[in-house]
Amino acid sequence: MSDITIDQALTMTGERLLAGDPAAAEGLAAGVVGFAVSLIPQGRVADCEAILERLRAILPTNAATLLYLGACRQARGDHAAAEALIRRSLVLAPDRADGWTNLGVSLLALGDTDQAVDCFRRAIRRDGANPHALNNLGAALLKRCDWEGACAVLARLVDLAPDVVEGRVNLALALLRTGESGRAAALCEAVLAADAANVDALVCLANVRKTQGRTAEATEMLRRAVAMGGGTQAANTLATVLQSDGRLGEALDIYRSILADEPDNAGVLSNLGNALANLGMAAEAVEAYRASLRLAPDARVHGNLLFVLHYLADATAASLLAEACRWDDAHGRVPRCMYLNRGDPGRRLRIGYLSPDFRRHAAGFFLLPMVTAHDPSVVEVFCYHDHPQSDDLTDLARRGVEHWRSVSGLDDGRLVGQIQADGIDVLVECAGHSAGGRLSALARKPAPVQVTTLLGHGGTTGMAAVDCILADRLLIPEGAEDGFCEDVARLPVFAPFRPDPAWPQPFPLADGPPLLACLGNPARVGDALIDLWGRILDRLPGARLLLKHGNLAETQDGGHWRSRFSRLGGRVILEGLAGGWDANMDVYGRITVALDTFPAHGASSTLIPLWMGVPVVTLAGGHSGQRFGVSILGAAGLADLVASNPEEYVDKVVDLAQNRLRLAALRTSLRDRLASGPACDARGFARAAESTYVSLWRRWCETGDGMAD
Repeated sequence: MSDITIDQALTMTGERLLAGDPAAAEGLAAGVVGFAVSLIPQGRVADCEAILERLRAILPTNAATLLYLGACRQARGDHAAAEALIRRSLVLAPDRADGWTNLGVSLLALGDTDQAVDCFRRAIRRDGANPHALNNLGAALLKRCDWEGACAVLARLVDLAPDVVEGRVNLALALLRTGESGRAAALCEAVLAADAANVDALVCLANVRKTQGRTAEATEMLRRAVAMGGGTQAANTLATVLQSDGRLGEALDIYRSILADEPDNAGVLSNLGNALANLGMAAEAVEAYRASLRLAPDARVHGNLLFVLHYLADATAASLLAEACRWDDAHGRVPRCMYLNRGDPGRRLRIGYLSPDFRRHAAGFFLLPMVTAHDPSVVEVFCYHDHPQSDDLTDLARRGVEHWRSVSGLDDGRLVGQIQADGIDVLVECAGHSAGGRLSALARKPAPVQVTTLLGHGGTTGMAAVDCILADRLLIPEGAEDGFCEDVARLPVFAPFRPDPAWPQPFPLADGPPLLACLGNPARVGDALIDLWGRILDRLPGARLLLKHGNLAETQDGGHWRSRFSRLGGRVILEGLAGGWDANMDVYGRITVALDTFPAHGASSTLIPLWMGVPVVTLAGGHSGQRFGVSILGAAGLADLVASNPEEYVDKVVDLAQNRLRLAALRTSLRDRLASGPACDARGFARAAESTYVSLWRRWCETGDGMAD
């Protein structure tokens, strides 16, 4: 192009074409395309696009013209137009690796991750050393949560092209998700040693530090990243770290600041919903989740919506079931597995328990006795631990079962493959729509029989792929089955409880005015319940109300919560959990009566006070999330502390707080009552669960649904 102008080259291209010399026309066109593309790095995308459009008018079937016009549309953010142009170029030149790579980029931007992955793989088959294709494939696999697949691709990229810094950062992200935080940190630190201003590496290293529990370092790094111009990614990540540290108010401000400029950012809307939910602003959280889902349907965001719907005062069993079924319609209709399991109704069964909570988590105190008390002559137990962190409770569970699988970092496909390779007959999923749940994997039905529990979000999964839900007669009473898509199995309790042996003996009843206490998540406390507490305090002169939870620390969002409970005046005390619950067990020596949350009940926050000799009063509601207290108090022989309406609730709390003889007697008897009753009878639960599993298995053997020929 050095000897003629671009206008002359375009004119000559047309002339050669009219003269019947298409080869010469194509040769001139190649020069025009090369010149036009050279303008893109100069920021002259519009000039490039104008030249290519003129060339397309002359040679509409020139593959390179169409491909790079697509690249121009990508640069303008018009990925739908880019996809159409690039697809036409690939019809003309199907072996161009850069064409398949560019098509994948647009499909990824349009949300079609699976098709994008296919395109990147086609590009790599044509050019196995193409760093752009490898890096984009790794990024797409990260988006698809295929952590191990992303690691393999990105490690290959780093070996082939170590100078591609983005590839090293993406590899660090993948390693972090597979639990290799040390390797992830080393990669980020190496990038930052060469370029301290690399914001992506700094943000990634901050995520590593967060995972390692070094929250202060993570926060400082992210503030630096924001100051360096890290934009939305850095600010959003900073907000998520602040949120995980309980500093929800500051996180909320950041999310809202981002959304002021980017109102259609689905990821930030989802994170905003999480912060609002944790601040007890359930209605606002629902609105944020729904806005996010309208922009970008996502199974996890939809699951978070289902979780927080239980916090709404007007939620009903029917409305919760309807939303859960919508989740299944949107995310659960996928091809199901075939089975090689031997359909013998009388053989020993392989039972798999899948959970992110085999650790010191509220659900962990139920899971440990649930999985370790089985009769090995009846069932062979496999545990799938889906969390990168382990602790002493994890070790107890690992030692108490025959087979242990650490599956953190596995995407749905690999998790399903592991479950099928283990030949699981009955898979018990224990998180539901709560954080870390893997219902998207259950949608593929990796086991012939699938069971869920109420340990996660406390309600129905809404899934056609889940056969049964474990409950008890008080949690899901007769006639309440219509709120569930699953068959309801009523066991002695919904799950057995194992108190920590290190917890102290019950303390004597304290002297002085009553101290009422709510020890559950304050996000589960609705306005109507706060009003009832005010009425109770009015009838108990000198009484005070203690709210104690990790979210209530003064250094975090104490101001928000003080405002929330301000109608109770100076009679309310807010305390955090410095050092965790193990360092705060002496609080039970101060409390007179504990109060359950509403409109969503607690489980461990009811059982632990009872174990410590402190009675709990609960207000029963209409769906399962409002009946955990009913179940637990019934198992403890304290059904009289369950109120069926607000007036009765107020009366029961006031009467109990004034009955010091009964309170003193409960201090000395409650622990023995729990220990000898169904709440802590792990073996009794296991026998009943085994009977349920066997019955479900025999039913499957009769139908053989999904059995391979």
